Amino acid sequence: MHLNTIVMKVKYTLPLFLSLSIICVLPAQETSQEKEDMKLIYSSRWSDWDWHCNCRVEEKIESKSYHKERGYYKYRSNYKNDGIDNEFDFFSHIGPNPAIYSFSPSVQAIHFNRVNGLFLGIDTEFEDLIHDFTHIYGFEVQALGGYSFGQDEWQYQLGIEKPIGRKLRVGGDIHSITNTEDVWRSGLSENSISSVVAGYDFHDYFKAEGFSLYGSLRLLRNTYLGASYNSDLFSSLDAVTEYNIYGEGNIYRVNPSIDSDFDEINHQSIGFSVNLNPKMYNQTRNFATSLTLRGEIGNLPESSNQFLFNKYIIQSKSVMRIDRTTSLKWRVMGGAITGNAPDFKQFALGGIGTMRATNYKSLQGNAMVLSNAELIFGRNSDFDLGFINFDGFYFSVFMDSGWSEFNNELLNNTDPVLALQSFSVNKLNHNAGVGFGSDSFRIEFAKPISNSGGFSAFWIRLNPTF
Repeated sequence: MHLNTIVMKVKYTLPLFLSLSIICVLPAQETSQEKEDMKLIYSSRWSDWDWHCNCRVEEKIESKSYHKERGYYKYRSNYKNDGIDNEFDFFSHIGPNPAIYSFSPSVQAIHFNRVNGLFLGIDTEFEDLIHDFTHIYGFEVQALGGYSFGQDEWQYQLGIEKPIGRKLRVGGDIHSITNTEDVWRSGLSENSISSVVAGYDFHDYFKAEGFSLYGSLRLLRNTYLGASYNSDLFSSLDAVTEYNIYGEGNIYRVNPSIDSDFDEINHQSIGFSVNLNPKMYNQTRNFATSLTLRGEIGNLPESSNQFLFNKYIIQSKSVMRIDRTTSLKWRVMGGAITGNAPDFKQFALGGIGTMRATNYKSLQGNAMVLSNAELIFGRNSDFDLGFINFDGFYFSVFMDSGWSEFNNELLNNTDPVLALQSFSVNKLNHNAGVGFGSDSFRIEFAKPISNSGGFSAFWIRLNPTF
């Protein structure tokens, strides 16, 4: 290897390692501190409400007798705070935040991908600078700003939120930033690490410039209703870097345009969301389920929209405890798009976070069904090697099933139920596999079954699939 090549590697690798250290170490320290300092429990006895986790904060562990009196199993959460991206952050949508937040861009202050290259910024809540404003008037302010070396520009997102009573929050944000629709596939931190280390970037990107206004209402104990108005100028972006430390991966992949006919799209929409039991509290002693409904209403005749469409997604997650060390997890998603939507808003299944032995985004359309089932053994056990302790070590068997295609009837209709007319169980593609891991990582092997197309795959994940 030439001396100049070595110098260039060191020049770019050192700041990236420092960035990744911040991405990895700080969340781990915060999570560890939370485990030491507090116990989260849903109870009407405490006055300090934590909106994001739908629970109250109590510094003392409740007695067993109190749990027995209250029927403790009903207040036991099955939401696992594992994975590198699983933080309750205002600009992060990995955790069980109200789904209405997902209409705003998902960003991180420090990240790396093939479009932004290295992005260095600051994410702050301004607690010291505007303490009087936030303390007196009750507003929560958070800002993110930074520089993209790949795009050679400054980017930002500024959000403000106001609690009104204990059940209602209203807020908004303005932004000019690189965004992605793929956060649900793999988290932002995980994608940054896989991009820079192994050369695998699993997200597609676009520029979002605009604003969002929203309100979220906590109705009953575990139910959220949300609504928003969103106005954006979406723009296509080119991939600008192929840098990675080891291997080539897929970082050479072209970043697709937002639509085959347009590189800029003006779009206004009304968003709505319903979250039922996002924290996965038990309905019975051994069973919990949650439901999320999300709609993007872009078919607004009075607007200047270039594309008139409505997009609907419904998702259910369930956990059934079979015995002390065995449980079954199941996620089911369905979606439909009515009207004419741009390419980047269409559904796409395959690859990481969806169907693990199917080609990346190979199943596309305006209608979609996805099922992920996982049987987990030993989730509550620890595997101690002396020098390494794997908290929550487990072994699993999983099956992914999915279908997506274009339904022409949806182009000229507003009824999303029409998507079911073209669906049948025998159209599903199936993948199966095994995995093992802990709260911090997982290794998975998957292959297509039942004559489904795809390939045998090996995955190293820093987040759960669902």
